[in-house]
Amino acid sequence: MKSPSVNFILHILVLIGLLVLVASPYLTHAASRDVGVWIPWWADEDGTESAHDNIRDIDVIYPFVFEVEAGGKLVNKVDFDDDHWEKLLDEADDRRVDVIPTIAWFDGEEIHAVLSDRRARDRHIDYIVDMVKKYRFDGVNIDYESKLSETIDYYSLFLKDLEDELGRRDLTCTIEARTPPESRWRDVPAVIEYAND
Repeated sequence: MKSPSVNFILHILVLIGLLVLVASPYLTHAASRDVGVWIPWWADEDGTESAHDNIRDIDVIYPFVFEVEAGGKLVNKVDFDDDHWEKLLDEADDRRVDVIPTIAWFDGEEIHAVLSDRRARDRHIDYIVDMVKKYRFDGVNIDYESKLSETIDYYSLFLKDLEDELGRRDLTCTIEARTPPESRWRDVPAVIEYAND
């Protein structure tokens, strides 16, 4: 026969085990980011309305609203003071839904010119950090496309420096999936230079 203290300890351990089993789906769900939505600038009214209507199911909102002009300055394609944006951003804040805008840039030559020049790169980072602080965003998503292969190291340095400057805010990147060379070319080149590390 087991002593009462051993039985008591076994009961406590079983109870703890059951609590862990019951609570684990909730703990796992709370720690993950399951649903993210992009709201493109060309459909911002419909996008903000849809996001607002479904806010209970959203973990992060990505306003796809910033582009980059020559020299690295940001261009905002929407007005965050419009009622539909204010309503959504307030609701997101109340529900602790992260808002992380996407910055899109499609000019590989200009990307290289800015990121390969230390001063221009630092200014570009300042523009981004100032924008994130101005609107009190939770971070930024970088979507720089058509980069030149020689930009690879400068792009990595840019991301490292930007992450440092953002501090505790999130830095995410949108990148294309890497297609296997044999699926991309009929005759695979001997040397392939990539733009992303």
